[in-house]
Amino acid sequence: MSYHISWLIEGRLIKVAFVDHVSIDDVRNYAADLKAALDSGSAPVHMIHDMSKLASFHTNINEIRTTVAPAYRHPAIGWNINVDARVNPLKNFISTVVLKFFGIKSHTTLSEEAAVEWLSQMDSTILQQTS
Repeated sequence: MSYHISWLIEGRLIKVAFVDHVSIDDVRNYAADLKAALDSGSAPVHMIHDMSKLASFHTNINEIRTTVAPAYRHPAIGWNINVDARVNPLKNFISTVVLKFFGIKSHTTLSEEAAVEWLSQMDSTILQQTS
């Protein structure tokens, strides 16, 4: 499996870690798993996508958009924070286009810690969940 989904804060903050190569079949499975997690969470459910170990990925934007639609149209979605210290213009472009298509607010940080810190400034209820 080229991704792993877990809760950083149960019901409120999902972490998705991508590794190696992500195919369209991986995207399909990811979207189903993400939708299931969103279904079990309490809105807004924020997402941290760690792309630091992603080596390659499917690049057909229309196919990605169609595949993630059931999850990315979920009413519980909050912020999306991408974590990656490496600059990859194609990855950034695809991510930005897909997220903007669904109206998902997005931000990029260099580390998971920075992502949680930034998110706590955008949604103070996240801090209440960790106390």
